[in-house]
Amino acid sequence: RHAELAGEPDRAAGYNFQYGRDALRNHQPVDAEKCLVQAMGQVDQEDKPRCMEIALELGDARVAQGDYAGAGASYQEALHIAWQLRHRTRGADALVRIGRAETAAGQYMNAAKHFEAALRLYEEHDDTHGVATTCLMLGKMFWLTGSHGEALGSYRKAERLFEDVSDEKGLGDVADAMGSLHYDRGDLVRAEKAYRRSIQLRHAIDDPRGVAAGLCNLGAAWLRQGRAQKAVTAWREGLELATLMGRLPLQAALSGNLGEGLL
Repeated sequence: RHAELAGEPDRAAGYNFQYGRDALRNHQPVDAEKCLVQAMGQVDQEDKPRCMEIALELGDARVAQGDYAGAGASYQEALHIAWQLRHRTRGADALVRIGRAETAAGQYMNAAKHFEAALRLYEEHDDTHGVATTCLMLGKMFWLTGSHGEALGSYRKAERLFEDVSDEKGLGDVADAMGSLHYDRGDLVRAEKAYRRSIQLRHAIDDPRGVAAGLCNLGAAWLRQGRAQKAVTAWREGLELATLMGRLPLQAALSGNLGEGLL
């Protein structure tokens, strides 16, 4: 604000962009969105790379709030700039994010097209991490549409690639996703094993949101096995973490599970 008043809007944009990114990393998407909207209004519109980065972060902040239409608009703006700059891997990043928002909104056919386009771009540029992330997203989309065989194949490919680049966060996300796939198939032993691995990996990188989500899922597997007390213990631990972070959707899911477990 002071920089803007001093006639330095571009400097103010830099501050707001950093504040917005920090707020998003600290699980405060509402504050993040406010800062990033300000940054987009302050940045020199001829500075295309910075506009693109702000748009991507703004989309992430909106996804975290469940505003998938708003997120999609931000990601499309970033994608348009990436094409202008001929920055194909950044364009792929935007495409993956668009697909993720569409998956969350239930627009699976559109999501598949965007994931496949991103996959081709990442493969053209030998971007192993990008390919792995896209395979994970594709797997989740297949899982949601009931295509379990395709989902498992995508997850296994993502797991191999995340191992190649030693990405523990990616490995934790894949383990959690595979746990949910096994849970849906009724293989509760494999589901429990995958959820435990996910929680362990997320603990190792200090990812409390991921740990809370993993505990939510692990508790569901335990409840289905008839181990209600262990489920309640997991959900209480997860709820404590989710409350500390202010993650309302996760709090609601854990609270609902606790209510069921305590009946």
